Amino acid sequence: MTENTMNRSMTESEITTWSEAYCQPRQVELWGAKSEVSPVLVSTVFGDGMKPMWLEPLATRPDYYIIAGSSTWDLNKELREIMEEILQTIECEYGRYDDEQEQDESTEEHQTRTEWPALDTSCGYSWGELDDFRNITTDLNK
Repeated sequence: MTENTMNRSMTESEITTWSEAYCQPRQVELWGAKSEVSPVLVSTVFGDGMKPMWLEPLATRPDYYIIAGSSTWDLNKELREIMEEILQTIECEYGRYDDEQEQDESTEEHQTRTEWPALDTSCGYSWGELDDFRNITTDLNK
């Protein structure tokens, strides 16, 4: 990361605005199976919070987190450097799935889905920027 980014908690108004904009239940299809997803908002604002992002752990997809990232982040270069901070923030807020409790990958327990929204990065994750942010008026961009 090229600069030290200050983080803060979202205000109640910001949580409401972001939740209404990004966290409404919606129908998705994953491998031919339809399901309803309600994205989960991470209540920490990274930097100025003007770069909304999504992070989807592969073990819990199609569920994903919404993150208020800093507009100074270059997602192609710097995100790997700050991903640990983002993952730690999610873990502090929602807990973490402990895959060390699994004894054998072939057991039925291992095949059950992780309890969402606990963070489970055991299978990796994907992430990206939300493109429609500028169309939404929030407390962060006033």
